[in-house]
Amino acid sequence: MYKILLSSVLSFLITFFSIPAIIRIAKAKKLFAPSNEFYVSKSLVPALGGVAIFAGFISSILIFIHPIEFPSLQLLVGSVMIIFFLGLKEDIQILSFSKKIAGQIIAAIILVYFGNFQINNLFGLFGVNEISYFSSILISLTSILIIINSFIFMGSIDGLSGIFGLLSAVIFGSYFYLCGDLSFSIVAFSLAAGLFSFLFFNFSPAKMFIGSTGSLLIGLVHSVLFIKFINTSGNPSAPFSIASSPALAFAILMFPIFETIKIFILSTINNKSTGHKKFLIHHLLIEMGYSNNNAILILVSTNMSVVLLAFIFNNFGTTFLMGSILAIGAVGSFIIYQKYEKISTEKEINGFANQHAEIKKINKILTIYNETVDTD
Repeated sequence: MYKILLSSVLSFLITFFSIPAIIRIAKAKKLFAPSNEFYVSKSLVPALGGVAIFAGFISSILIFIHPIEFPSLQLLVGSVMIIFFLGLKEDIQILSFSKKIAGQIIAAIILVYFGNFQINNLFGLFGVNEISYFSSILISLTSILIIINSFIFMGSIDGLSGIFGLLSAVIFGSYFYLCGDLSFSIVAFSLAAGLFSFLFFNFSPAKMFIGSTGSLLIGLVHSVLFIKFINTSGNPSAPFSIASSPALAFAILMFPIFETIKIFILSTINNKSTGHKKFLIHHLLIEMGYSNNNAILILVSTNMSVVLLAFIFNNFGTTFLMGSILAIGAVGSFIIYQKYEKISTEKEINGFANQHAEIKKINKILTIYNETVDTD
Protein backbone atom coordinates (compact mmCIF):
# COMPACT_ATOMS: atom_id res chain seq x y z
CA MET A 1 0.00 0.00 0.00
CA TYR A 2 2.81 2.44 0.88
CA LYS A 3 4.27 2.05 -2.64
CA ILE A 4 0.95 3.11 -4.16
CA LEU A 5 0.82 6.18 -1.91
CA LEU A 6 4.45 7.14 -2.52
CA SER A 7 4.20 6.66 -6.29
CA SER A 8 1.03 8.77 -6.37
CA VAL A 9 2.62 11.54 -4.30
CA LEU A 10 5.73 11.55 -6.48
CA SER A 11 3.71 11.68 -9.69
CA PHE A 12 1.57 14.51 -8.29
CA LEU A 13 4.54 16.61 -7.16
CA ILE A 14 6.59 16.19 -10.33
CA THR A 15 3.61 17.12 -12.48
CA PHE A 16 2.59 20.03 -10.25
CA PHE A 17 6.01 21.67 -10.11
CA SER A 18 6.80 21.00 -13.78
CA ILE A 19 3.77 22.77 -15.24
CA PRO A 20 4.64 26.39 -14.26
CA ALA A 21 8.09 26.01 -15.85
CA ILE A 22 6.56 24.46 -18.98
CA ILE A 23 4.04 27.34 -19.21
CA ARG A 24 6.85 29.92 -19.04
CA ILE A 25 8.88 28.14 -21.71
CA ALA A 26 5.83 27.62 -23.94
CA LYS A 27 4.88 31.30 -23.75
CA ALA A 28 8.44 32.40 -24.41
CA LYS A 29 8.65 30.14 -27.48
CA LYS A 30 5.01 30.83 -28.47
CA LEU A 31 4.06 27.14 -28.26
CA PHE A 32 0.29 27.48 -27.98
CA ALA A 33 -2.65 25.14 -28.58
CA PRO A 34 -3.24 24.61 -32.33
CA SER A 35 -6.12 26.50 -33.86
CA ASN A 36 -8.72 23.96 -34.97
CA GLU A 37 -12.44 23.29 -34.78
CA PHE A 38 -12.22 21.06 -31.72
CA TYR A 39 -10.75 23.57 -29.24
CA VAL A 40 -13.38 25.59 -27.43
CA SER A 41 -10.99 28.08 -25.82
CA LYS A 42 -10.23 31.11 -27.98
CA SER A 43 -7.29 32.38 -25.91
CA LEU A 44 -3.64 31.53 -26.45
CA VAL A 45 -2.98 28.63 -24.07
CA PRO A 46 0.02 26.24 -24.10
CA ALA A 47 -0.90 22.63 -24.95
CA LEU A 48 2.02 20.86 -23.32
CA GLY A 49 0.38 19.58 -20.13
CA GLY A 50 1.07 16.03 -21.26
CA VAL A 51 4.81 16.63 -20.91
CA ALA A 52 4.45 17.20 -17.15
CA ILE A 53 2.07 14.25 -16.73
CA PHE A 54 4.51 12.03 -18.62
CA ALA A 55 7.41 13.11 -16.38
CA GLY A 56 5.47 12.33 -13.20
CA PHE A 57 4.01 9.07 -14.47
CA ILE A 58 7.17 7.57 -15.96
CA SER A 59 9.27 8.50 -12.90
CA SER A 60 6.81 6.88 -10.51
CA ILE A 61 6.43 3.55 -12.29
CA LEU A 62 10.17 3.20 -12.91
CA ILE A 63 11.00 3.87 -9.26
CA PHE A 64 8.25 1.90 -7.53
CA ILE A 65 7.57 -1.08 -9.83
CA HIS A 66 10.11 -3.89 -9.77
CA PRO A 67 10.69 -5.56 -13.17
CA ILE A 68 10.44 -9.00 -11.56
CA GLU A 69 6.90 -8.19 -10.38
CA PHE A 70 6.02 -6.66 -13.77
CA PRO A 71 8.02 -8.46 -16.52
CA SER A 72 6.47 -6.33 -19.29
CA LEU A 73 7.40 -3.03 -17.62
CA GLN A 74 10.17 -2.16 -20.09
CA LEU A 75 7.80 -2.84 -23.01
CA LEU A 76 5.16 -0.57 -21.48
CA VAL A 77 7.77 2.15 -20.96
CA GLY A 78 8.99 1.72 -24.54
CA SER A 79 5.47 2.11 -25.90
CA VAL A 80 4.87 5.14 -23.68
CA MET A 81 8.07 6.74 -25.02
CA ILE A 82 6.94 6.25 -28.62
CA ILE A 83 3.55 7.78 -27.88
CA PHE A 84 5.17 10.62 -25.94
CA PHE A 85 7.37 11.72 -28.85
CA LEU A 86 4.48 11.35 -31.30
CA GLY A 87 2.31 13.61 -29.16
CA LEU A 88 5.11 16.09 -28.53
CA LYS A 89 5.77 16.40 -32.25
CA GLU A 90 2.04 16.96 -32.83
CA ASP A 91 1.88 19.65 -30.13
CA ILE A 92 4.86 21.57 -31.48
CA GLN A 93 4.45 21.00 -35.20
CA ILE A 94 1.60 19.34 -37.08
CA LEU A 95 2.26 15.64 -37.68
CA SER A 96 0.79 13.88 -40.70
CA PHE A 97 -1.96 11.33 -40.07
CA SER A 98 0.05 8.52 -41.66
CA LYS A 99 3.06 9.07 -39.39
CA LYS A 100 0.86 9.40 -36.32
CA ILE A 101 -1.07 6.18 -36.97
CA ALA A 102 2.15 4.34 -37.89
CA GLY A 103 3.69 5.27 -34.54
CA GLN A 104 0.56 4.19 -32.71
CA ILE A 105 0.55 0.84 -34.51
CA ILE A 106 4.19 0.24 -33.57
CA ALA A 107 3.42 1.02 -29.91
CA ALA A 108 0.38 -1.27 -30.01
CA ILE A 109 2.36 -4.14 -31.58
CA ILE A 110 5.02 -3.85 -28.86
CA LEU A 111 2.32 -4.17 -26.20
CA VAL A 112 0.30 -6.94 -27.85
CA TYR A 113 2.93 -9.12 -29.51
CA PHE A 114 5.92 -8.68 -27.20
CA GLY A 115 4.16 -7.66 -23.98
CA ASN A 116 1.31 -10.20 -24.26
CA PHE A 117 -1.34 -7.58 -23.50
CA GLN A 118 -3.99 -9.57 -25.33
CA ILE A 119 -7.74 -10.11 -25.07
CA ASN A 120 -7.95 -13.89 -25.43
CA ASN A 121 -11.49 -14.40 -24.14
CA LEU A 122 -14.68 -12.47 -24.95
CA PHE A 123 -16.52 -13.95 -21.96
CA GLY A 124 -19.78 -14.64 -23.77
CA LEU A 125 -19.93 -11.67 -26.14
CA PHE A 126 -22.11 -12.92 -29.04
CA GLY A 127 -21.80 -16.35 -27.46
CA VAL A 128 -18.02 -16.43 -27.91
CA ASN A 129 -15.60 -17.23 -25.11
CA GLU A 130 -12.02 -18.25 -25.94
CA ILE A 131 -10.78 -16.96 -29.30
CA SER A 132 -7.93 -17.95 -31.60
CA TYR A 133 -4.47 -16.40 -31.37
CA PHE A 134 -4.94 -14.46 -34.61
CA SER A 135 -8.33 -13.11 -33.47
CA SER A 136 -6.82 -12.18 -30.13
CA ILE A 137 -4.04 -10.20 -31.80
CA LEU A 138 -6.47 -8.43 -34.14
CA ILE A 139 -9.02 -7.54 -31.45
CA SER A 140 -6.31 -6.43 -29.02
CA LEU A 141 -4.59 -4.18 -31.59
CA THR A 142 -7.91 -2.64 -32.62
CA SER A 143 -8.92 -2.03 -29.00
CA ILE A 144 -5.61 -0.36 -28.19
CA LEU A 145 -5.73 1.92 -31.24
CA ILE A 146 -9.31 2.98 -30.47
CA ILE A 147 -8.58 3.70 -26.82
CA ILE A 148 -5.30 5.51 -27.60
CA ASN A 149 -7.26 7.98 -29.71
CA SER A 150 -10.33 8.10 -27.47
CA PHE A 151 -9.12 11.02 -25.34
CA ILE A 152 -8.01 13.24 -28.25
CA PHE A 153 -11.37 14.95 -28.78
CA MET A 154 -11.95 15.35 -25.04
CA GLY A 155 -8.89 17.55 -24.59
CA SER A 156 -10.67 20.44 -26.29
CA ILE A 157 -12.75 21.36 -23.21
CA ASP A 158 -11.08 22.49 -19.99
CA GLY A 159 -10.93 19.67 -17.45
CA LEU A 160 -12.86 17.03 -19.42
CA SER A 161 -10.09 14.60 -20.40
CA GLY A 162 -8.36 15.08 -17.05
CA ILE A 163 -11.44 14.24 -14.99
CA PHE A 164 -12.44 11.26 -17.14
CA GLY A 165 -8.90 9.93 -17.11
CA LEU A 166 -8.61 10.47 -13.37
CA LEU A 167 -11.87 8.70 -12.47
CA SER A 168 -11.37 5.74 -14.79
CA ALA A 169 -7.76 5.28 -13.62
CA VAL A 170 -8.94 5.32 -9.98
CA ILE A 171 -11.57 2.67 -10.77
CA PHE A 172 -9.03 0.42 -12.50
CA GLY A 173 -6.40 1.04 -9.81
CA SER A 174 -8.80 0.30 -6.97
CA TYR A 175 -9.86 -2.97 -8.56
CA PHE A 176 -6.26 -4.11 -9.07
CA TYR A 177 -5.44 -3.18 -5.47
CA LEU A 178 -8.36 -5.26 -4.18
CA CYS A 179 -7.14 -8.17 -6.32
CA GLY A 180 -3.62 -7.84 -4.92
CA ASP A 181 -2.02 -6.70 -8.19
CA LEU A 182 0.07 -3.84 -6.82
CA SER A 183 2.08 -3.25 -10.00
CA PHE A 184 -0.95 -2.38 -12.14
CA SER A 185 -2.44 -0.48 -9.23
CA ILE A 186 0.70 1.69 -9.16
CA VAL A 187 0.41 2.24 -12.93
CA ALA A 188 -3.20 3.38 -12.58
CA PHE A 189 -2.75 5.58 -9.50
CA SER A 190 0.45 7.18 -10.82
CA LEU A 191 -1.48 8.30 -13.88
CA ALA A 192 -4.44 9.39 -11.75
CA ALA A 193 -2.20 11.47 -9.47
CA GLY A 194 -0.55 13.19 -12.42
CA LEU A 195 -3.94 14.03 -13.91
CA PHE A 196 -5.22 15.32 -10.56
CA SER A 197 -2.20 17.63 -10.35
CA PHE A 198 -2.73 18.78 -13.95
CA LEU A 199 -6.37 19.69 -13.28
CA PHE A 200 -5.27 22.56 -11.03
CA PHE A 201 -4.01 24.25 -14.19
CA ASN A 202 -6.68 23.00 -16.60
CA PHE A 203 -9.99 24.06 -15.09
CA SER A 204 -11.71 26.94 -16.86
CA PRO A 205 -10.14 29.35 -17.54
CA ALA A 206 -7.30 26.96 -18.37
CA LYS A 207 -3.66 27.96 -17.99
CA MET A 208 -2.57 24.76 -19.74
CA PHE A 209 -4.13 22.27 -22.17
CA ILE A 210 -3.28 18.59 -22.05
CA GLY A 211 -2.32 18.48 -25.73
CA SER A 212 -1.81 15.44 -27.94
CA THR A 213 1.05 14.28 -25.70
CA GLY A 214 -1.25 13.96 -22.70
CA SER A 215 -4.26 12.65 -24.60
CA LEU A 216 -2.28 9.89 -26.30
CA LEU A 217 -0.53 9.01 -23.04
CA ILE A 218 -3.84 8.67 -21.18
CA GLY A 219 -5.22 6.57 -24.02
CA LEU A 220 -2.25 4.21 -24.17
CA VAL A 221 -2.13 3.59 -20.42
CA HIS A 222 -5.89 3.09 -20.32
CA SER A 223 -5.71 0.58 -23.15
CA VAL A 224 -3.31 -1.50 -21.06
CA LEU A 225 -5.51 -1.17 -17.96
CA PHE A 226 -8.57 -2.02 -20.08
CA ILE A 227 -7.09 -5.30 -21.35
CA LYS A 228 -5.65 -6.24 -17.96
CA PHE A 229 -9.02 -5.56 -16.31
CA ILE A 230 -10.88 -7.81 -18.76
CA ASN A 231 -8.45 -10.69 -18.31
CA THR A 232 -8.24 -10.36 -14.52
CA SER A 233 -11.89 -9.70 -13.64
CA GLY A 234 -13.16 -12.30 -16.11
CA ASN A 235 -11.16 -15.05 -14.45
CA PRO A 236 -13.54 -17.09 -12.24
CA SER A 237 -10.74 -17.64 -9.73
CA ALA A 238 -10.11 -13.90 -9.31
CA PRO A 239 -10.82 -12.46 -5.83
CA PHE A 240 -13.52 -10.23 -7.35
CA SER A 241 -14.63 -12.03 -10.48
CA ILE A 242 -17.00 -10.21 -12.87
CA ALA A 243 -19.14 -12.28 -15.24
CA SER A 244 -19.38 -9.65 -17.97
CA SER A 245 -15.92 -8.15 -17.68
CA PRO A 246 -15.67 -6.78 -21.27
CA ALA A 247 -18.97 -4.93 -20.84
CA LEU A 248 -17.93 -3.38 -17.52
CA ALA A 249 -14.54 -2.38 -18.95
CA PHE A 250 -16.35 -0.77 -21.88
CA ALA A 251 -18.74 1.00 -19.49
CA ILE A 252 -15.81 2.56 -17.61
CA LEU A 253 -14.55 4.12 -20.86
CA MET A 254 -17.96 4.43 -22.51
CA PHE A 255 -17.97 8.13 -23.32
CA PRO A 256 -14.48 8.48 -24.89
CA ILE A 257 -14.75 5.18 -26.80
CA PHE A 258 -18.29 5.91 -28.04
CA GLU A 259 -17.31 9.39 -29.24
CA THR A 260 -14.24 8.03 -31.05
CA ILE A 261 -16.19 5.31 -32.84
CA LYS A 262 -18.89 7.84 -33.78
CA ILE A 263 -16.38 10.30 -35.25
CA PHE A 264 -14.62 7.48 -37.14
CA ILE A 265 -17.92 6.35 -38.69
CA LEU A 266 -18.90 9.90 -39.64
CA SER A 267 -15.45 10.60 -41.09
CA THR A 268 -15.61 7.39 -43.14
CA ILE A 269 -19.09 8.15 -44.46
CA ASN A 270 -18.20 11.74 -45.39
CA ASN A 271 -14.64 10.88 -46.48
CA LYS A 272 -13.06 13.57 -44.33
CA SER A 273 -11.42 13.71 -40.92
CA THR A 274 -12.77 17.03 -39.68
CA GLY A 275 -16.00 18.98 -39.70
CA HIS A 276 -17.78 16.88 -37.08
CA LYS A 277 -17.51 19.22 -34.13
CA LYS A 278 -21.29 19.49 -34.01
CA PHE A 279 -21.54 15.73 -33.42
CA LEU A 280 -19.31 15.77 -30.33
CA ILE A 281 -21.57 15.66 -27.27
CA HIS A 282 -19.47 17.98 -25.12
CA HIS A 283 -19.41 20.62 -27.86
CA LEU A 284 -23.18 20.35 -28.30
CA LEU A 285 -23.74 20.92 -24.59
CA ILE A 286 -21.54 24.05 -24.67
CA GLU A 287 -23.38 25.34 -27.76
CA MET A 288 -26.70 24.71 -25.99
CA GLY A 289 -25.70 27.15 -23.27
CA TYR A 290 -24.33 24.86 -20.56
CA SER A 291 -21.26 26.11 -18.75
CA ASN A 292 -17.98 24.24 -19.08
CA ASN A 293 -18.30 22.76 -15.59
CA ASN A 294 -21.98 21.82 -16.00
CA ALA A 295 -21.24 20.03 -19.27
CA ILE A 296 -18.49 18.03 -17.57
CA LEU A 297 -20.80 17.23 -14.63
CA ILE A 298 -23.50 15.90 -16.97
CA LEU A 299 -21.09 13.70 -18.93
CA VAL A 300 -19.17 12.36 -15.93
CA SER A 301 -22.29 11.61 -13.88
CA THR A 302 -23.90 9.86 -16.85
CA ASN A 303 -20.82 7.73 -17.50
CA MET A 304 -20.44 6.80 -13.82
CA SER A 305 -24.15 5.90 -13.67
CA VAL A 306 -23.65 3.53 -16.59
CA VAL A 307 -20.65 1.97 -14.79
CA LEU A 308 -22.79 1.41 -11.69
CA LEU A 309 -25.61 -0.15 -13.71
CA ALA A 310 -23.17 -2.40 -15.60
CA PHE A 311 -21.71 -3.57 -12.28
CA ILE A 312 -25.13 -4.23 -10.74
CA PHE A 313 -26.40 -6.16 -13.78
CA ASN A 314 -23.13 -7.85 -14.74
CA ASN A 315 -24.76 -11.29 -14.45
CA PHE A 316 -27.13 -10.47 -17.32
CA GLY A 317 -24.46 -11.41 -19.85
CA THR A 318 -21.81 -9.57 -21.82
CA THR A 319 -23.85 -9.28 -25.04
CA PHE A 320 -26.92 -7.85 -23.29
CA LEU A 321 -24.89 -5.35 -21.28
CA MET A 322 -22.75 -4.26 -24.23
CA GLY A 323 -25.86 -3.76 -26.36
CA SER A 324 -27.55 -1.81 -23.57
CA ILE A 325 -24.53 0.47 -23.12
CA LEU A 326 -24.36 1.18 -26.85
CA ALA A 327 -28.11 1.84 -26.89
CA ILE A 328 -27.80 4.29 -24.00
CA GLY A 329 -25.02 6.11 -25.82
CA ALA A 330 -26.91 6.22 -29.13
CA VAL A 331 -30.22 7.34 -27.61
CA GLY A 332 -28.51 9.92 -25.39
CA SER A 333 -26.59 11.34 -28.36
CA PHE A 334 -29.77 11.50 -30.45
CA ILE A 335 -31.74 13.31 -27.74
CA ILE A 336 -28.99 15.88 -27.15
CA TYR A 337 -28.53 16.44 -30.89
CA GLN A 338 -32.27 16.96 -31.40
CA LYS A 339 -32.38 19.44 -28.53
CA TYR A 340 -29.35 21.20 -29.98
CA GLU A 341 -31.04 21.48 -33.40
CA LYS A 342 -34.16 22.91 -31.76
CA ILE A 343 -32.19 25.53 -29.83
CA SER A 344 -30.14 26.40 -32.93
CA THR A 345 -33.33 26.86 -34.99
CA GLU A 346 -34.84 29.09 -32.31
CA LYS A 347 -31.67 31.20 -32.17
CA GLU A 348 -31.69 31.50 -35.96
CA ILE A 349 -35.34 32.59 -35.99
CA ASN A 350 -34.70 35.11 -33.21
CA GLY A 351 -31.69 36.37 -35.11
CA PHE A 352 -33.75 36.95 -38.24
CA ALA A 353 -36.46 38.64 -36.17
CA ASN A 354 -33.92 40.96 -34.52
CA GLN A 355 -32.33 41.71 -37.87
CA HIS A 356 -35.74 42.53 -39.36
CA ALA A 357 -36.52 44.82 -36.41
CA GLU A 358 -33.21 46.62 -36.87
CA ILE A 359 -33.92 47.12 -40.59
CA LYS A 360 -37.36 48.55 -39.79
CA LYS A 361 -35.82 50.87 -37.22
CA ILE A 362 -33.22 52.11 -39.73
CA ASN A 363 -35.90 52.61 -42.40
CA LYS A 364 -37.99 54.61 -39.94
CA ILE A 365 -35.02 56.83 -39.08
CA LEU A 366 -34.28 57.36 -42.79
CA THR A 367 -37.93 58.26 -43.45
CA ILE A 368 -37.95 60.84 -40.66
CA TYR A 369 -34.65 62.25 -41.91
CA ASN A 370 -35.95 62.55 -45.51
CA GLU A 371 -39.13 64.24 -44.31
CA THR A 372 -37.03 66.75 -42.33
CA VAL A 373 -34.85 67.48 -45.36
CA ASP A 374 -37.95 68.00 -47.58
CA THR A 375 -39.43 70.39 -45.05
CA ASP A 376 -36.23 72.44 -44.99
